[in-house]
Amino acid sequence: MRVVSGTLGGRSLVAPKGQTVRPTPDRVREALFSALGDLEGVSLLDLYSGTGAISFEAISRGAARATAVERDKRALEVIKKNATNLDVGPRLELIASDVKTALPRFVSGTRRFDVVFADPPYAEAGAVLPEVLAAALVIMAEGGLTVLEHSSRDEPPPTPPGLALERTKKYGETALAFYRRG
Repeated sequence: MRVVSGTLGGRSLVAPKGQTVRPTPDRVREALFSALGDLEGVSLLDLYSGTGAISFEAISRGAARATAVERDKRALEVIKKNATNLDVGPRLELIASDVKTALPRFVSGTRRFDVVFADPPYAEAGAVLPEVLAAALVIMAEGGLTVLEHSSRDEPPPTPPGLALERTKKYGETALAFYRRG
């Protein structure tokens, strides 16, 4: 696994051993970031961060800041190791928490994100992604974008008022749903 493009392009990322983390494949990350376009100065929230690959890719492509939320202890150690190896410094904020606990803190706070990305375990996606979309309405900057990764066998979650489902892209077992705040 590697950073696909940008200033850190080609650099290797480590992943935790075992089945606790399902990293987004390189080709899906490439497609995601091609769809996102210019990230210069963007603030990204990476929920269910796993290896941190989405955060590192965003930083590599010019994001000013990435906030990674992860609960798994092994994954947290891997993100820290990747951050050290890539020397991303203060551009990465790592929050050791489950998403259900972290989201209300973001909702009640004043920080806003240009891009919110969520990649929960596929078995949990149906239950948690509607909650992520509801929170995204509050934590996204005006004109912000939320991208949900889910199984390509499942439909994307229903669109709550205030968001518009722009498109869904399928890549083998993986699908990405893009929601824009109006």
